[in-house]
Amino acid sequence: MVDSEEEPKQLRRVVLETAARAEQEIRRTNEALDQRTRELAQALAVTRATLESTMDAILVTDEKGKVTDFNQKYIDIWKIPRELLERGTLHAVRELKSENFADPKRFLARIEEIAASGQESFDLLELKDGRIFERYSKVLTVVGKDAGRVWSYRDVTDRFLAEITSRRLAAIVASSADAIIGKDLNSIITSWNSGAERIFGYTAEEMIGTSIMRLIPPDRQDEEQEILSRIRRGECFDHFETVRLAKDGRQLNVSIMVSPIKNSIGHVIGASKVARDITERKEAQERERQLLAEAATANAKFRAFFEQGPLFAGIMALDGTILEANRLSLEACGYTKEQVIGKKFWDCPWWCYSAALMQQIKLAVTQAAAGQIYKAEMPYLVADGSQRTVSLLVLPIKDETGRTMFLAPTGTDITELKRAESQRDDLLQAERAARAAAEHASLLKDEFLATLSHELRTPLNGILGWSHIMQQGNAGAEIIAQGLEVIDRSARAQSEIIEDLLDMSRIMSGKVRLDVQRLDLSTIVHAAVETARPAAEAKGIRLQMIIDPLNGVLVSGDVNRLQQVLWNLLSNAVKFTPKGGRVQVLLERIHSHLEISVIDTGEGIKPEFLPFVFDRFRQADASTTRRHSGLGLGLSIVKQLVELHGGSVRAESNGPGQGSTFIIALPYTVLHGYPELESERRHPRLAPKLAGTAEVDFDVEGVRVLVIDDESDSRALVKRLLEGCRAIVIDAGSAGEGINLLQGGKFDVLVCDIGMPGEDGYSLIQRVRSLGGDQGGNIPAIALTAYARLDDRIRAIAAGFQMHIAKPVAPVELITMVAAAAGRTGRWKI
Repeated sequence: MVDSEEEPKQLRRVVLETAARAEQEIRRTNEALDQRTRELAQALAVTRATLESTMDAILVTDEKGKVTDFNQKYIDIWKIPRELLERGTLHAVRELKSENFADPKRFLARIEEIAASGQESFDLLELKDGRIFERYSKVLTVVGKDAGRVWSYRDVTDRFLAEITSRRLAAIVASSADAIIGKDLNSIITSWNSGAERIFGYTAEEMIGTSIMRLIPPDRQDEEQEILSRIRRGECFDHFETVRLAKDGRQLNVSIMVSPIKNSIGHVIGASKVARDITERKEAQERERQLLAEAATANAKFRAFFEQGPLFAGIMALDGTILEANRLSLEACGYTKEQVIGKKFWDCPWWCYSAALMQQIKLAVTQAAAGQIYKAEMPYLVADGSQRTVSLLVLPIKDETGRTMFLAPTGTDITELKRAESQRDDLLQAERAARAAAEHASLLKDEFLATLSHELRTPLNGILGWSHIMQQGNAGAEIIAQGLEVIDRSARAQSEIIEDLLDMSRIMSGKVRLDVQRLDLSTIVHAAVETARPAAEAKGIRLQMIIDPLNGVLVSGDVNRLQQVLWNLLSNAVKFTPKGGRVQVLLERIHSHLEISVIDTGEGIKPEFLPFVFDRFRQADASTTRRHSGLGLGLSIVKQLVELHGGSVRAESNGPGQGSTFIIALPYTVLHGYPELESERRHPRLAPKLAGTAEVDFDVEGVRVLVIDDESDSRALVKRLLEGCRAIVIDAGSAGEGINLLQGGKFDVLVCDIGMPGEDGYSLIQRVRSLGGDQGGNIPAIALTAYARLDDRIRAIAAGFQMHIAKPVAPVELITMVAAAAGRTGRWKI
């Protein structure tokens, strides 16, 4: 038991011992901490040294995306300021780095994708300047938690370029037509390309690892030892021609090149052999030798032909210098060798000098020198000064390789042949012209006959039709008056046509009689203008007359014929001038003659028709769609009558829509025409009345008929005839109006004219047939026309008409056809 005095001492001793032990533990702990600090500093120093010594660019970021470390290599390859990296602003670093790429946004997006993945990554980066980097990133973890990421970049540009070069070389070797073989210093094959397989017949599997000696014939085995000896010394074999064996036993002529293969320190470790098959070349050389021998023989034969042949012939250098000329070339032209040999082809004396011909001859030389054959016909001169024609042929003379060596000009005299061809061509042209003129005349005749038929039948239709109507018992005074007016107008139209025909006949036969007397042209002009004024006023056309004071100047001529000339010109001007236009007649004195000009603002004349405007039977529009009637004789008669008076007439126009001017020039002294025979002064007689015409009683009551005709008199006649039989008739003055009426109502029969302005009957019936049945597309149709030839009837039926009636139409025929088309039957009247 411890007494009370010892207890404090013991307690103090325990405290002191405990304090000593604690101090000792602290000292040991501090020593361990110092050791750890020294080790950590050393590790950091090693890490920093490692970081700086690596060839890769390193960037370390923490889990918050802040830069925590980097090396100098990173600064060098990306050119980023150290201050920016030390501030740790990763976003700014990435933005600056992205400028090195063609697509900065794609670069930044990929970094965000890697950072979000939480996994390692590897990428291949291609910069704008062509450098290529490998990028590798590794995730840092501390106690299982994400502590950031280490990014490393390695420049692999040289490696990629080396790989590309290696691949290219491998592709060249693989695709080469030559055999490329690798071997070691013991003659063991290490590589074998497709060219070697093609030439020697062995595959790579059969040859790699075996000796090259299997390709060498037994009598040439020593060549390989000599080759290896030189290869070991670092020497090359160039274009060494020898013989090697193919797999099938054939001996091949080859040209080989052997080069040493060295390692990185320059030691020879093998050889590369390139072999080219020259068997064909050797065979070609042998053939060439044979050909040279044959050529020598052929040359001797050629020389004999060259000198004695039937052609002009020579030999030229490629620049056109004459080297040889055969005997015929010199003798036929009368020149000597001294005048030709050594001169340029185009400077030879037999050429007719002209710049164009010299250029053509030079072209012949140039073209032949380029390997092409030149052929042409040219004039040439004989020494006596006469000119002839040669067919020139310049041939390139080539060697075995196709290279042009010389030029061979040859020629044949074709003077007589060209003369015969020229005569034949003249005859052929004359025959063609005659045939064309005959065909044109035939066409004009057909057009004239068709037009004449139309022009005669149209008024005749009105005369006969209205005569029939007027003869009916129920014809009142109004109908008779209307009929007489139509008959009078139609008869006058026919009379004018007949007079034009008779005038043209008299002119062509030279039987026109002129009643020549002294005339005052101003009086004739006044009379003609006043005659034409009613027609002009009816169309709203201003008719003006300007007469130069002539002071009593008179001409000699036939007053009626000159009146006829002016009337023809004025009626034409009024006919072709639209409503509201102007027609002007000008009489003036021009030097030694008088001129009458008829000027209008009408349709004008096409330039291509202007030279033919005075030709007989010619019309600017002779089609079935023409807008103006007439035979095309009026202007021809004008020309003939004016010329009989010793004058002339001409036409002027600036083209369609520009109006036209007809100018008559009359001298003060005129020639007289031939006397007209009295037998020619006949008046046309009316056709005898037809008797005994049978009639048929047809019922057309209630039949709805659509009549389309541009002639109002014809429409009125048809309408009157059919309505007299109690048919229901609607008429139209044009194709367009008729189509509208047909689509707007129900009709049983269509009666249509063929010749109408704008759109003719052929076109109209085709449009009708294209309509549906509910719109009248199936309506029975009758062509009522003055075009009455067989061709016209066939064309009408082919176009879609069921019947064809020629004008003038007999009333009973019209009614019969309409009834038949409507499906009505009838009976004969006795």
